[in-house]
Amino acid sequence: MVDPTAFFLAVIGAPLLVTLATFWLVVPPFALVMGGPVYLIFAIPVLLWDIPRHEPTFARLAWLGFGAAMVVAALMALFGRILPASGLDQAAALYAIMGAIIGPLWGGFAAPLYLKFRRASCAQPIA
Repeated sequence: MVDPTAFFLAVIGAPLLVTLATFWLVVPPFALVMGGPVYLIFAIPVLLWDIPRHEPTFARLAWLGFGAAMVVAALMALFGRILPASGLDQAAALYAIMGAIIGPLWGGFAAPLYLKFRRASCAQPIA
């Protein structure tokens, strides 16, 4: 069962934590703005599917974050081929590069945050 409070604190807190720790690199704040909504759209269902089945670990959720980012990049590339004037094919390449770095960090840091908050909040299942 997924603790909803811990889940949403982890899913939203992980990108914020990574951005706060790396804001001096300039890129992560832009990644938060540009990739944050996409991350939430894809991370929420992936993590809701995985967390009840497996104990969340940094490595496991980092791989899921990487995989989700690559699926999004592949979908962008596919739609870029279908709609050549959209510019999605160039955006897909940039998203794949940035997603390969940021996706695992955001996904990975969701695991320790979830585990920390799960013990501190009431455990109520989401489904």
